[in-house]
Amino acid sequence: MAIGGKRGISQFFVWILILGLIVGLAGFSITNFGGGSTPVAKVGKTEVTADEYYRALNSELNRYTEQFGTQVTLSMANQFGIDQNLRQQLYATAAIDNEVKNLGLSVGDEQVALELLDQPEFQGIDGNFDRAGYDFFLQRNGLSEKQFENTLRVETARTLYQQAMATGIVVPESLADLSMEYIAGRRDFAWGVLNETNLAEDIPEPTPEELTAYHAENPADFTLPEKKRITYAWVSPADLIDTIVVPEEDLRALYDDRAEIYIVPERRMVERLAYPDLPAAEAAKTRLDDGAATFGDLVTERGLTLTDIDLGDATRADLGDAADAVFAMTEPGILGPMETSRGPALYRMNAILTSRETSFEDANDELRTELVEDAARRSIEDSLEDLDDLLAGGNSLEDLANETNLTLGTIDWSEDVTEGLASYDAFQTAAAELNAGDFEKAILLDDGGVFAMRLDEVLAPRLQDLADVRPEVTAAWRDAQIRAALTEMATTFLAEFEANEAPETMGMDITIETGLTRTAFIDGTPDDFLQRVFALADGEVASFPHEDSVILVRMNGRSGPDMEDPEIVALRESLEQQMAQSMSSDVLISLSAKLTTEAGLTINQAVINSVHANFPQ
Repeated sequence: MAIGGKRGISQFFVWILILGLIVGLAGFSITNFGGGSTPVAKVGKTEVTADEYYRALNSELNRYTEQFGTQVTLSMANQFGIDQNLRQQLYATAAIDNEVKNLGLSVGDEQVALELLDQPEFQGIDGNFDRAGYDFFLQRNGLSEKQFENTLRVETARTLYQQAMATGIVVPESLADLSMEYIAGRRDFAWGVLNETNLAEDIPEPTPEELTAYHAENPADFTLPEKKRITYAWVSPADLIDTIVVPEEDLRALYDDRAEIYIVPERRMVERLAYPDLPAAEAAKTRLDDGAATFGDLVTERGLTLTDIDLGDATRADLGDAADAVFAMTEPGILGPMETSRGPALYRMNAILTSRETSFEDANDELRTELVEDAARRSIEDSLEDLDDLLAGGNSLEDLANETNLTLGTIDWSEDVTEGLASYDAFQTAAAELNAGDFEKAILLDDGGVFAMRLDEVLAPRLQDLADVRPEVTAAWRDAQIRAALTEMATTFLAEFEANEAPETMGMDITIETGLTRTAFIDGTPDDFLQRVFALADGEVASFPHEDSVILVRMNGRSGPDMEDPEIVALRESLEQQMAQSMSSDVLISLSAKLTTEAGLTINQAVINSVHANFPQ
């Protein structure tokens, strides 16, 4: 009796919970998206349904997943604003659809039928409408014919409206001209380079006082960056090679597995041209023998290419019944016709590839190296857990070096240090993140090595003593003197340039450039050289310091794009089309924003949240 009473009470509460869920879902009016009556948003009288938003968001996440090669979750989409941008697009579309309804714009059944027949996904291999494919599409997307065809009707009407709104947009000639001038405008100019060889006198050796002053005046050039002094214990597979013994049977087993590499049979480079019957093949061979046609002519006549008939480097086994005849040939040539599984065929043998065999003894060192390196990597990988246990047990890196194969070392590390252990990306990453007191752990390297590290101290930025960097200071001082002397010389040369005289008489070679666009490349000049040249006015002269030289330039003339060049004409047409499309897009964006404001936008965040709950977070 008591048991029955408990079950009745339990069932009562279960029904209460179920009823609560039903009421809750009814409050949201969401039942499997497609049947829900509460939309995600509403623009005027036009709804953005939960089902539309779900499918659009799912499609967008799939697109980004395919693009980036990794699963894009909803949280990632939120972070980059993907879902928000998508909703704005849906609201904009709804605003257009709402206006289309208000205008009474629609299309008839005949136009819908034409749009349906024009859908590529519903066309069979014969190019005609595939009813089965259409039914499968509807079933897969959970749509009825009426729902999908109504969608087509709405989309077609929307497209007509958008085309009407964007039609007639013309790109201003001045805007197209300005863009083409930037892209394809041309310049004529003369330029030359002054370097150390142009100096009348050699730069003298610096005095100790000059070096001291230069070192003090340019501290940033001789200051060491902040560094981390790191102690590490490290072992690489190469360190273990001498400790590993490989049984000969393992070497012979690997040699046998690589038999196709070490034992290569004699081969022939062969092409096979098959015919439907023997008379056709014999006639073709006769034409070849008489010189009436080449082998290439015969291939073309068969509607084939040499790639289609190429058998590659064929062995006897590859050629079947034709093997003996082909391999009996001692030089390139054509034989046949011969019966094959594809019909009578002509064979052209293009080259003889002799057999090649590498004995076990000759391959021994290569095989041993591979097996030893694999064994060393496995040994290190197997030791990771033991190394971590030793470190967790309180052993220092010094203890690790004493008890294992790891070697102890220290390094003063900064991002510009890339030698030895610091050449590994894993070390660079770990060193950048290393802090004092961090727990030491074993870290695997790309080549199978392993290391552990400890931060001993952080070395503050430090100006190096002149005695330690005297050669570097001397070289920098000398470069500065050369630049100063060249800059002074450039002043004189610029006057010659401006007077349109011939600076080459003073020892500088001049190059004349004509009709160059800003996308051209001139070797020996800085990356922004032509951008700076294009900023010059007619007759203007300028000097541009570059590395250990100074470049002098005189602008001789400016001209617009060469509109007699077909490529330039095509470029302008393409540019105008792109600009027109961009302007049309801007017009439609502004229009949809205006229509949204006029019609009013209401958003149901609860429904949006319910849709989001169906995606991986």
